[in-house]
Amino acid sequence: MKKIVLLGFFMAFSLEAISALPPTNVENISPKMSHVTDSVKDVPLAFRVLVSNVVIKSRINGNEVSYTLPDGKTVSMKNNSVKSIDKFWKQVLAQNKIKGICNVNFGTSYEKAKKSLEEKFGDSDPLTSTMDSLLFKNKEYEGILFDWMHFLFQSDGIFNGAIFGVDCRTKSDAISIKREFHELLSKHYANFVDLDNGNNFESYGGIAPVPTDKNLGFAICIDIVDYKESGLISDKPYAVRIIYGPFDFESK
Repeated sequence: MKKIVLLGFFMAFSLEAISALPPTNVENISPKMSHVTDSVKDVPLAFRVLVSNVVIKSRINGNEVSYTLPDGKTVSMKNNSVKSIDKFWKQVLAQNKIKGICNVNFGTSYEKAKKSLEEKFGDSDPLTSTMDSLLFKNKEYEGILFDWMHFLFQSDGIFNGAIFGVDCRTKSDAISIKREFHELLSKHYANFVDLDNGNNFESYGGIAPVPTDKNLGFAICIDIVDYKESGLISDKPYAVRIIYGPFDFESK
């Protein structure tokens, strides 16, 4: 029952209010339980999933609630301060926000991103790479061999997304790999949700690095594509994709 009350309370706070706060260290943090509201319609879905996940996995001891972040640190809160709830969510959201990939932050310029990526993976594919997308084939990242990796850029040259793919011969292989990816990313980001039902084998998670309505505030999507549906002929007709963004950055 306590967790249900806490969930209603946490959902009342918007991302805008939290993002305005300065960074904080992990500390004892204390919400005022009387400020409970039923309205959550303005809270992005990704935030609601994260809130629910945190509340479910939190430990309640009297008036103190604690939660272990993906990096192993613990945030705890007591019932003696209203302002501290913003600090709590600032810390939790920061740990789940996707800042970049392959040691390149989203929002980086095309020139800097291209240089960093080619230092890491070698030259990008000369036939298909453009100012909008850099393609690398058969590259290993985080112990996984990807058949292809696309790094995406806005029209103004800002790095704003990436798609990593593994091609598969059968749909059952693709489903198995997709679920492995879901399990792996769930260990790093607390709010991953699996939407496997019927033919919609999809997972969403992570908080976007910039405010956006795309993907309902999620940063990552894992899905399965069928090349045959696009008229492509391949001995590996399926692909599992990890999609970061694309995010909308304001032009500099």
